[in-house]
Amino acid sequence: MARVRDNTFLVVNDRKNSHKKDQDLANTKPRLGIVTVKKKWVAYEDLYVKYPLSMSDMPPNDLEAVCALPHREHEYLVAESGYYEGRYGRVFHLRLKEKKGKWKGELISAIRPFSKNTSTDTTPKSRQIEGMSCVEKAEAQLLVIFATRGGGGKRGKLIWGSLDGLDQSQPAFHPLGDAQIVTDQQSLGDRDASDLFLEKTKKDQWKVWTIAVDDPGDDFGPFRSVIYSPGIFEWDNEQGLTFHRTKPVTGWVRDGVKVEALAEPAERVKGSVFSIGTEDEALGGMWQPLFQP
Repeated sequence: MARVRDNTFLVVNDRKNSHKKDQDLANTKPRLGIVTVKKKWVAYEDLYVKYPLSMSDMPPNDLEAVCALPHREHEYLVAESGYYEGRYGRVFHLRLKEKKGKWKGELISAIRPFSKNTSTDTTPKSRQIEGMSCVEKAEAQLLVIFATRGGGGKRGKLIWGSLDGLDQSQPAFHPLGDAQIVTDQQSLGDRDASDLFLEKTKKDQWKVWTIAVDDPGDDFGPFRSVIYSPGIFEWDNEQGLTFHRTKPVTGWVRDGVKVEALAEPAERVKGSVFSIGTEDEALGGMWQPLFQP
């Protein structure tokens, strides 16, 4: 989830295409939506985007992350979770436009930031992308940070690098570093990350926020989410971007829901410090403000 305006948010939907033995079927339902916090209610509308065949062989499959591009009004990156049988693994560059109170999306380009080993690769669940943040540094260098989910005894990771050629048809991602989000002893849930948010605390420093999730049951839970900070990112002109892991600091615990989105607060909700979105399987989902614990 990414804030578009004071009370408006862009959210992703993890709808998947259908893959059968001898045929792939595109799921034509929208993959993106707009959440607007009104005076007395929260509104949702689907966001429609055309996906030209020249940029993608199928519509997005399992979108999991979105980040706003710095100094580019209404431009965003949205990421699929990873590869499935050699397909997908893409990050899309989108531009939003509003006309008469309605939002539409335009696809600018698509890239595959991570290579695959074989033509039939499927990204293991523990290595799937769940969160993404964007920052801009020296000489307008765009840095993108991905968070992988972890799970099943494997730790989630932060992977960061530079993204060049954003205004060209073939942007390129160059990995620069990676680090475990937490150690085995620090784990707060089965999955270490269900989203990623960087809170700028001072010049060239960002506090990292993510969500540890437990969902051991079926479509009805039980769910548990821990919103926490595992450390900070710092920028140095010589060393570049580095992650400093600390003892995890728990901010909020939400029992009964699966928090999968974390963003800036809505201006309309005074005193809130974050916005969250839940995806509670058969129980639906919701947008909520977070206040200081």
